[in-house]
Amino acid sequence: MTSTGNGECLVRERCFPLDYVHSVPLRRFFDLERDNYILITKQRSLGDLAPHCIGFLDTETTGLAGGTGTYVFLIGLGYFSNNSFHIKQYFMRDYPDEQAMLNLFEKDIQPFSAIVSYNGKSYDIPALRTRYVLNRMNTFLEQVQQIDLLHSTRRLWKKELGSCDLASVEAGILGFRRESDIPGAEIPNAYFDFLRTRDIRQIKPIFQHNAMDIVTLVALLIRTAEVFAGRSETAVDVVNLVRTFDQMGQHDLAAAAGARYFESMNPQEVLRLLAHQAQVHKRAGQWGRAETVWHQWINLSHTFDPVPYIELAKLYEHRTRDLEQALKIVQRAEKQYEMLSQLDRIDMPQTALRELQHRKRRILNKISRITSSDNLNGKA
Repeated sequence: MTSTGNGECLVRERCFPLDYVHSVPLRRFFDLERDNYILITKQRSLGDLAPHCIGFLDTETTGLAGGTGTYVFLIGLGYFSNNSFHIKQYFMRDYPDEQAMLNLFEKDIQPFSAIVSYNGKSYDIPALRTRYVLNRMNTFLEQVQQIDLLHSTRRLWKKELGSCDLASVEAGILGFRRESDIPGAEIPNAYFDFLRTRDIRQIKPIFQHNAMDIVTLVALLIRTAEVFAGRSETAVDVVNLVRTFDQMGQHDLAAAAGARYFESMNPQEVLRLLAHQAQVHKRAGQWGRAETVWHQWINLSHTFDPVPYIELAKLYEHRTRDLEQALKIVQRAEKQYEMLSQLDRIDMPQTALRELQHRKRRILNKISRITSSDNLNGKA
């Protein structure tokens, strides 16, 4: 128990060695570079962060709806100090303990310039802010910069994960599932049971769940930073990184990220990456690079994909004004389609075929008009 001028609060402390492995060794946190935080959050102000100025936050509440009727009954704060990772958990044994809990937490977050959370911007921080306001207490939280890993997780892995809840991230990205863990949805009722019975067994699983959430934040931060730094060699990560950089407007970084791992991928991974790279160059207006990638895509594909043919035809027709080259690429697409059709290796929507046929008619009409005009000019 810890006493304050506002009463008492139960504070529990745990310590993990840097060699502790939670998908990744915790010591790899110190390998993170300051630019990683800028790319993860898209906030340049986070480029000056030092490791000891970063805290990790997770809360447990009496309900998921939020608002003035929702209490934060457990606050978990993680941080690195003295060659280990520490977790302090501030527990509200009953409602009169709230001010003491908030006061102790407020004192302990003063050294931190940034707080890492998962959906903290939308849930944990607003929930805490509401409790401080209702208790007429000031909070340093307003001045702490936020690193909400939910947003970077969605940018990198939502397509693969579907759901980006923390359990799905642990299973799909970090590669583990917790055993004997209390589901988050059951935590409010477990706390209410404790308030009625005072049976400490009701809350032990909540403390463990909260602590593991915080350690997961460290592992996910490391994993995310390594992907952004180009230190992940899995095809999914590389392709997602290219797409993410492209969405962020970092087209040069997107192109460089794709080129770095091109030779180590299998054919299907290469084609997927080429599709993203071509899109990156197209959006950046780098038409020469896009042209090269579309040709690579065609040459390396063992099936028929109309996209690179259509894109090249558009390029030659509208940008380089080379109608003969545009016609050649469409005719090449037709030949490839016919050959693979005979081998029953075509799985293409009819809309794509109609698009090729439409483009061929357009090009032929333009060539015919130009030829007719030249003939008239020659007679004149």
